[in-house]
Amino acid sequence: MTKTAKAPRRPGRPVESLDTRDTILDVAEQQFAALGFAGTTLRDIARQADVNQALIGYYFGSKQTLFEAVYKRRGSEVSTLRMRALDAVEAAANGSPPDARSIILAYLRPQFDIKRQYSAWSRLQARIHTEPEYNAFQIRKDVYDVVTQRYIAALEKALPHIDPADIHWRMTFMIGAYLYVLADVARLDEVSTQRYRGDDIDETIDRLASYFVGGMLAPSTYAFPPAPEKSRPAKDRTAGRSAVQTQPGSPAPG
Repeated sequence: MTKTAKAPRRPGRPVESLDTRDTILDVAEQQFAALGFAGTTLRDIARQADVNQALIGYYFGSKQTLFEAVYKRRGSEVSTLRMRALDAVEAAANGSPPDARSIILAYLRPQFDIKRQYSAWSRLQARIHTEPEYNAFQIRKDVYDVVTQRYIAALEKALPHIDPADIHWRMTFMIGAYLYVLADVARLDEVSTQRYRGDDIDETIDRLASYFVGGMLAPSTYAFPPAPEKSRPAKDRTAGRSAVQTQPGSPAPG
């Protein structure tokens, strides 16, 4: 009798093990995005994933570790795509600094490409900035700092006339603004009474880029002269000082 040859065994974890782990991550992503870290329980994740809660402990240990795994799974992909995008932009510039718009588009597109596939992740990405620092700070640092610092360096080369402090501030403002848009809050629809909609991702990216480029190209904050102090009549200033000096227990002005 001829024996049927067995398929070669795949190295590493069994396929079923990988599928179960991915299912847990997918369900946890949905739950954390909807309810936040505090509102999500391992029991709910286990029920939604149709697995024993002990399996979550086996693969991830604690809720905190699961939260980190969920965030880093997509966040690491975004960071990798951003690095590749900036590599391409710099290569296309043939040794010259790329223009600010190309840099900013390279930064934005990977986040929105991920949003097309994983809308829950986008909501979680926006939500993590409202999570307690013990959850959010180190995760953001691990996933994004190296990439973000590289983009800041690219913008500094592209905009040598802008104070580096302003570029750092403006990058921070840019991150906050695009995360608000990622959260799908539909404010554009509301404030425009449905005349304009924010559901076209390509249009959203283009409009965000134009807005951010305008901010990056603005003159440095301290290039402007300080605002003059509003003057008051000398009599009013004297009266104000007298009032302070005559109040019982008041410290001497200074």
